Amino acid sequence: LAKAFEKILSDNELDKIFIAELLTLPNEIYIGEQMDPIDDNEIYAARQYLREFLAKQLKPIWLKTYQENTLVGEYQHDLDSIAKRTLKNTSLAYLSALNDSEMIELCWVQFKTANNMTDSIAALSLLAHIDCKQRDEALEIFYNRWKNDPLVMDKWFAVQARSELPSTLLTVKKLMKDPAFDDKNPNKLRALIGSFCQGNRVQFHAKSGEGYEFLTEQVCRLNTLNPQVASRLLEPMVQWKRYDVERQGKMQGCLQKIAKLPALSKD
Repeated sequence: LAKAFEKILSDNELDKIFIAELLTLPNEIYIGEQMDPIDDNEIYAARQYLREFLAKQLKPIWLKTYQENTLVGEYQHDLDSIAKRTLKNTSLAYLSALNDSEMIELCWVQFKTANNMTDSIAALSLLAHIDCKQRDEALEIFYNRWKNDPLVMDKWFAVQARSELPSTLLTVKKLMKDPAFDDKNPNKLRALIGSFCQGNRVQFHAKSGEGYEFLTEQVCRLNTLNPQVASRLLEPMVQWKRYDVERQGKMQGCLQKIAKLPALSKD
C-alpha cells in the first residue's frame, strides 16, 4: 500500500484533486456499514494505525508534496489553486498523524499564515485532534476573529465536536454555554450536537454510554422546541441493532425513554 501511495504521489500526469481522493482513506461511517456488528473503536484504531504507518513510511514525500503545493501571494480561486490546496491539505493530514512537535508546528504555521478559510480550517481541524498548546491558541484566535460571523462560527463548533480527544463530550457541554451558541438555532444545533453525535463515532459510541445519555437529554429537551431537528439528531441510534449487546442495551434504553415522553412530538 505504501508503494502504491508513493507511486501515485510521484505521478505528475494525474490531476491533483484526483490524487487527493485516491489517497484519502474510507471514513469510519463507510467502514462501519461493512461490519456486523459495528465496532467503532476497532475501526478508529485501525484507521489511526494505517494513517501513522503511511505517514512514517512516506514522510519525505508527504513533506515534498506539501511544500510543492503551498501557494504564495494573494488567494486565488482558480481550479489549479484549488487542486494544489486540496493535495497540500491531504498531505498535512497524514503528517499530522505523526503527532510530533515538528508536524504540530507545521499545522500551527499554516493556521497562522493562512489567507483563506480552506487552509485555516484544515489546519485548525488537525490541531483539534491533538492535545497541545497550539490547539488552544488556534481555537481562541479563530473565535476572536470570527465570533461575529454566525456561519463561520458553525465551523468552529463543528471542529471541536469532531475532536478525537477523550474530553470532547465535556467540551461540547461547555460550548453549549458559549455566547456564540444558540440552542434555538438549527444550524448551531447541527454544528455542535450533530457533529458530535453523527460525525464523532468513536466518542459518541464510547462504552460508558455517556454519548447516548447526552443525545437523549438533548432530544427530550428539543421535543417541544424543535422536534424536526431532534428527530434528525437521533439518527445515530437508529442502527442500535447493529452494535454489540452492551451498546444495544444502552441505546435501546435511551430510545425507550424518549418514546415514553408524555408529549412526544409526531415528528
